[in-house]
Amino acid sequence: MGLAISKAYVEKLGGKIRVESVVGKGTTFYFTLPYKAPVENDMEEVSLNAVLKEKNLKVLIVEDDSTSAKLLALLIGNFSVNVLEAKNVLEAVEQET
Repeated sequence: MGLAISKAYVEKLGGKIRVESVVGKGTTFYFTLPYKAPVENDMEEVSLNAVLKEKNLKVLIVEDDSTSAKLLALLIGNFSVNVLEAKNVLEAVEQET
C-alpha cells in the first residue's frame, strides 16, 4: 500500500517513479520530481534547501522501523520544516486530519 501512495504522490507532483529489483539482493525505488531552477541574476545565490524550506513543505514518513524513521526524518529535515511521522497507514491518515 505504501508504494501505491508514493506512486500517486509522485505522479501528482508531475514526477516519475521506477524500481530496480535483484533476486536475493533487494529492491531499490527511485523517483524524480520536476524542479524549475530560479533564474540567475545579480541577486544572492539561493540553495535548493533554502527554496524547499521556503515552500513550507510538509513531509509524511510512514515507517514501522523506528531507526529508519529517525534517519529519514534527519535527512528530510535538511529541506523541510514540517516532518510528520507515522508507524502505519492508520496513523498516517490520522496525521492528515
